[in-house]
Amino acid sequence: MLGGRGFILGTVYGMLIIAVMNNLLNLFGVPPFLREAFKGIIVIVAVLLQRKEQNA
Repeated sequence: MLGGRGFILGTVYGMLIIAVMNNLLNLFGVPPFLREAFKGIIVIVAVLLQRKEQNA
């Protein structure tokens, strides 16, 4: 929220990870609510990892 650097390649990687995860969960028959919850968890983990990287 305070600004930073973003890269197109990082955005593409993130999109691919979420798309593959969504497809796999769909193939396994996971309900839509849980699919959205998994995507939310992935986003939260990514933000926490980025914050940890910035503090180091």
